[in-house]
Amino acid sequence: MNKVYKVGRRGRKAVWVSIVAGWRASGLTREAYCQQEELKFEDLKRWCYRVKQEQRIDQEKEAVQSQALFLPVEISEEQKGVGQIKLEHRGGFSIEVGADTDKTLLQEVIKLLAGVLC
Repeated sequence: MNKVYKVGRRGRKAVWVSIVAGWRASGLTREAYCQQEELKFEDLKRWCYRVKQEQRIDQEKEAVQSQALFLPVEISEEQKGVGQIKLEHRGGFSIEVGADTDKTLLQEVIKLLAGVLC
């Protein structure tokens, strides 16, 4: 008889992520694990695929976010002392900030934009 899990949609995902981790740690084949845990083989197979895909997507996102997103800065002689900074993104937008702009706020804005654009 198959085990029945009465959980909501998000809870079901958490349960299956845990089940997939349990199968991987068990050292058993999927078939043997399903028999031992009274699971449907096709369910475990489907969730193994889903979990693997999500992990791959998460790894790709982390790799993109860890890469440098800015080009080297060049300051021309006429720009020195102007007191304003213009950041241009290859996506076609730019940000202009004054020299007195709060650095912490600017970092948060840049992190937010990096998350939206990636």
